[in-house]
Amino acid sequence: MPWKVSLKVGDLVQYRSWRPGDVDPREVPEMMHSWDDYGIILRITSWVNAQNRYDPDIGPEILEGEGIVFLNQRGEQILAWKEDLTVIEPSPD
Repeated sequence: MPWKVSLKVGDLVQYRSWRPGDVDPREVPEMMHSWDDYGIILRITSWVNAQNRYDPDIGPEILEGEGIVFLNQRGEQILAWKEDLTVIEPSPD
């Protein structure tokens, strides 16, 4: 059963499923779908929260340590926000 824990390199993770509010899957090339992908974390990086990108007084926010790059089941490197991932199996210590 998946659980939320601190993410680290080597963890097996799964990206969340599509949900209302996401871009319509029919508008995204199928090769770019990452919903429900799973894979191994390669590195932890920053994430750009672009929620405020249209307000020049606020601009995007850089969130250090909240971007996760994982290698998915198709051998592609995917950048995801850590809150969209669930650990399936933690890496051995």
